Amino acid sequence: MPPTDKQRILKDATALFGRKAIADGLNVSEAMLDSWNSGDGTIPDGLLLRLADLLVKLAAKRPA
Repeated sequence: MPPTDKQRILKDATALFGRKAIADGLNVSEAMLDSWNSGDGTIPDGLLLRLADLLVKLAAKRPA
């Protein structure tokens, strides 16, 4: 089954900033993040909004 849009966004975020940064920023375990990335679990809509905020914060910290 192809990945969902939420799963693709989460995978891209993890690839850009790393599992630990994304899991810590969402206040979830890395195992939970892995479950969402693999499609075994589904990221709740509320956490998707938190992910968007987190990505803005992490991107602002990256050197240009």
